[in-house]
Amino acid sequence: MRFILLMVLTTLLLLSGCGETKVYPATTAGDAGDTSSASADAQADAAPDVPLDVPAASADTASADTALDASPEDGSVTDTPEDATTADVPEVCVPVTCELLGFNCGAIDDQCGNTISCGLCSPPNTCGAGGNPQVCGCSPDCENKTCGDDGCGGVCGTCEDPTPNCTDSGACEADPCEPDCDGKECGGDGCGGNCGFCYPGFICNEASQCEEQCLPACQGKDCGPDGCGGSCGDCKLAEGCSATGQCITECVPDCANKECGSDGCGGSCGSCPPGFNCEIWKFNQTMCMPELDDGQEEK
Repeated sequence: MRFILLMVLTTLLLLSGCGETKVYPATTAGDAGDTSSASADAQADAAPDVPLDVPAASADTASADTALDASPEDGSVTDTPEDATTADVPEVCVPVTCELLGFNCGAIDDQCGNTISCGLCSPPNTCGAGGNPQVCGCSPDCENKTCGDDGCGGVCGTCEDPTPNCTDSGACEADPCEPDCDGKECGGDGCGGNCGFCYPGFICNEASQCEEQCLPACQGKDCGPDGCGGSCGDCKLAEGCSATGQCITECVPDCANKECGSDGCGGSCGSCPPGFNCEIWKFNQTMCMPELDDGQEEK
């Protein structure tokens, strides 16, 4: 840069000097041949008297010097930083979309501070049911089923003979059952239904007939029959049930050396034939003895 300025300054000075050069006429032929020399001498003699266009050159020189002084000493040119005139540009957030993630249900964070909905599922589909999160799907349900709808528009299987019919519970069965209630007042019809019900106070017996209900009579009883074919209870071991339905210690009948009379437990050791009476002898023995007529004495 310094070299270029010097070249410009030199060119201006040369142009300024050439414009002010004066040529003097020669007086003799010899002098005419030395015109260039005379012109040079005349220019030198006239230099003090004829002013040159020095101010213009001086102004140019001053400008050049000023430019040189303002330039860096090493001759390098300082560039203006680009960011000095460029305004700061804020970063733009690019939101994440449901389509980009492959979601079609539920809600997501778009990574820009917003929550967006990806949509809803239509029945029987539910969000994530197919195994993919936030994607509508359906999970077939064929547990304990051999046929029928799987809940997702498919089937769990088909039925074949001899059970060609699929029930609502997903089981294969034979042809539809025909109810049988002939001669029945109550009870099942053989197909899961009922042939009828009995009025209060009646029960349905094994023959599917309504009969009057028997009310067990066990009040005040510990054991024995209840009057309806059942029992009021059982006694412990070594206990017996009395006629009144009480559990008592079991009695052991004693009929040793006895032909008749009580056995000591409410029973009998035997009875005498007509004309004989049961007599008690020594040591609690009993015997059948003939009846005595009036006036006869026992021997």
